[in-house]
Amino acid sequence: MADVETTPSPEDILITSQNLAALLNTIKSLKDDYRKILQLRFFDDLSYKEISVKLNQPINTIKVKILRAKNLLSQKIKK
Repeated sequence: MADVETTPSPEDILITSQNLAALLNTIKSLKDDYRKILQLRFFDDLSYKEISVKLNQPINTIKVKILRAKNLLSQKIKK
């Protein structure tokens, strides 16, 4: 079996970096409420329960807001 190169090429690193920058810019374009909840969930790695406590909102509200934020993000990325 041939050795598979696991180190990304400079081109792959550049593409990944550009994709990440585009994603972060798209997240920044969301309303504050959605941006904050995505940050808490995916960047701060908080659980739904932790977010619920931090924002003083019911856990089901947090789940719905995260779903809506992800859907909005997906729509913006597709454009």
